[in-house]
Amino acid sequence: MNKIFVLIFTFIYLGYSFCYAATSPNSNNLPYNYDSTEYYVIKLSPIDKISTKDNFIEGQIVHFKVCDDVIIKNKQFLQKDEIVNARIETIIPPARGGLPAELTIDNFEIPNTNKSQLISEIIIQGNVKWWLKLIKSPKPSPVSVLPISQLIKGGHAKISPKDAIRIKYFPDWK
Repeated sequence: MNKIFVLIFTFIYLGYSFCYAATSPNSNNLPYNYDSTEYYVIKLSPIDKISTKDNFIEGQIVHFKVCDDVIIKNKQFLQKDEIVNARIETIIPPARGGLPAELTIDNFEIPNTNKSQLISEIIIQGNVKWWLKLIKSPKPSPVSVLPISQLIKGGHAKISPKDAIRIKYFPDWK
């Protein structure tokens, strides 16, 4: 009896799978061309220092400059020192217990590109105090009993003009 039930269930499952595969949209209707995985790296650095310590707000526009010329299919796509705008998406301030701050930057505005052609979400995390990790690492932690570790804040997230970030540009995606 169990074998018959398993056999019937298997046929129903396979029949449903084949029907779903026949009716699912093909890759021609999708907004992306997944056949082409060719991408170019765009290297950017901020014009000014961006930090969770400063008075930045979510949704604020920040400016980046292109570090190197970007040439795509023998044509210059971006020039060095060209300005690209981006938006601060999320700011998570540092918290007690040594939790670091986090800064998310996305929505890069590059001329003649769609947002769907970019993979550009950048997440910058603050530093974790190494000595706090060292104190908390023993099991059971002697600091977990004491509330003193809860007074220590994590580090701020920051990116300076000497740092560089990389975003991916897919020219064949729509």
